Amino acid sequence: MSSMNIQSENLSSSGVSPEGRHTSTINSHRRISPAERWLLIAEKAYSSVQRRGFVGGDPFVDWAEAEREVDASYDTEGMQLFLTDDVERLYEQVKRVFGGFGLGYLNLDTILEKHREGLDILTEYNRLWKERTSMLAYQQTALFQDAVNDAMGTLQAFSQGRVDIEGFARRAELSARTMENILSYFKDLTESVSALSSGQKNGDSRV
Repeated sequence: MSSMNIQSENLSSSGVSPEGRHTSTINSHRRISPAERWLLIAEKAYSSVQRRGFVGGDPFVDWAEAEREVDASYDTEGMQLFLTDDVERLYEQVKRVFGGFGLGYLNLDTILEKHREGLDILTEYNRLWKERTSMLAYQQTALFQDAVNDAMGTLQAFSQGRVDIEGFARRAELSARTMENILSYFKDLTESVSALSSGQKNGDSRV
């Protein structure tokens, strides 16, 4: 589990959330990405299991406790962005965000429809994330949130005139590819899990 170790000095300590605002607490907390949050929680939860000698306990209780500890120490960028479990509401959130950056002229309906299957999968992961019933959902949501953060950063830089149209096009293409890859990953992962689950059920029925 050494790959989960994160040195605090490597965590992001600056920047603006994708929504252009940041909800601060009374104490100044370091700001981290959703993926960094997930890794910190995973590391703390694993440490709890390790201290027990990998015997007994409830992994979901460990996870919830680790989550509380991390959230008490760090602020997470864009944590509430695109976490709805309603696909139509998700569509509207995307449209509002793009419109807020002056990009409402884009044919968002066509773009969103192209990714409808992936967005459907995302809303399902969001539902599991909210119900605290799947650790995999935490990981997938964090991956998607990081891609969203990258995309929103590109839009913000362009809207503030910090990049020219050529630079925007290059960054937008990279962000789009990242989103495409993650949405495809959601689809492939879901199909693999479904196939595995089906195989296990068939195997049980033959016993």
